Amino acid sequence: MIEAVFLHPTVNNYVGVADEGDWWQWPAEHNGWARRKRCDADLHEHCEELPADLARLALRLSGAPE
Repeated sequence: MIEAVFLHPTVNNYVGVADEGDWWQWPAEHNGWARRKRCDADLHEHCEELPADLARLALRLSGAPE
């Protein structure tokens, strides 16, 4: 399950941390979760955290686990 979702400011990607501590980056598009890649935790420092309601919507639209 993804605990927090961030929006990358220069690329149309989401960055998120799973409850087991793994960091992921995926395209901010329909079914983008299928193209996710692991990323470094420090990437989120350049991103803006989405509020909970927008994070849930982003996860749902990209096909990520909620």
